[in-house]
Amino acid sequence: MANDTEKELLSEIEIAKKTLKENLTKKEKEATARIDELLALKKTDFCSRCGRKVSSRLQWIGHCLNPGCENLICNNCWIVEKSRFCKDHYKDIIGKEKEAKEKVFFRKEQPAIQTTLKETQKSTEEFKDRIEKLATSYSELLKEKLQKSVPDFTPEEFIPKTRIEILSTESGLDFTINKKSFFSKKPKLKILLRPVYGKEKSDLDFALTKVKTQELYSIVILVGDETSKEAINSLSKLSNPKLSVLLIQPSSGLIYTDSKQITKIYSKWISDQQPDSLRDVLRSLSDDMEGRYVLTTDNVSKEFGFTESESRRLLESCDFLKSVEDTNSFFFKK
Repeated sequence: MANDTEKELLSEIEIAKKTLKENLTKKEKEATARIDELLALKKTDFCSRCGRKVSSRLQWIGHCLNPGCENLICNNCWIVEKSRFCKDHYKDIIGKEKEAKEKVFFRKEQPAIQTTLKETQKSTEEFKDRIEKLATSYSELLKEKLQKSVPDFTPEEFIPKTRIEILSTESGLDFTINKKSFFSKKPKLKILLRPVYGKEKSDLDFALTKVKTQELYSIVILVGDETSKEAINSLSKLSNPKLSVLLIQPSSGLIYTDSKQITKIYSKWISDQQPDSLRDVLRSLSDDMEGRYVLTTDNVSKEFGFTESESRRLLESCDFLKSVEDTNSFFFKK
């Protein structure tokens, strides 16, 4: 009689497991896709399943699989405990089935699960510490670079005299490049340094949500470690008219950029290359005509990815150039 009861219980469990498995893959993908959107809309500090306080993006993995529920669940519950429902929906949906599984199958494995949980927590914290150390180390290197030479142009204009200001924020490090005059300064360009706590596309996207919309054109430098091909491909397709986005991996010396040509020009100030001033960049695009260096808007458009009107606007702002009347050419003043 006892054996029949146990067989009946096991049969019910297998049916329940099969039903859950049919929708689990789809639900997990939906949960992962929604995590960043939810975090962007509201601040969540505690896991809806275990109640543990969560202080890092890396510790979130998904939300409750109950239809319509957006309660977030931490990675320890999701991955280690296999708990994909919040506390409110747990008893209603799989409470009895979960209790039966623990009674029949998992009682002897609890010590191993506890060990794995500790190892996962330790691994997560170690990874976070590694990224923060990389970002801190790179920020010091970047400070040294920018004290010597800063980008002296925006997509709209040349900045003849620059002055840089540095501000440390909760999200990262902000550099403001100002146009300096005798009695004033005017912000013209931003450089924003942000860490990336993960290697997936969702981690990259989440880091970019930490970049507040700026009135000024901004160069966004994301500092990470390993990065998936999907994340790199996603970055290479970005083309925000107000941002140049670069991903730096200091430990490997790799730099990835978005699709914009101007971003690749800006990357010279970020990489180990010797950066050029805008004058030097434009000089390299010019032609020597009887001892005078002449530059056309066509050459600038091709190099910077600008329209002809954008190229003309940039060149007209350069005090070291003079336009040739009724042409698309400019020559360098002596």
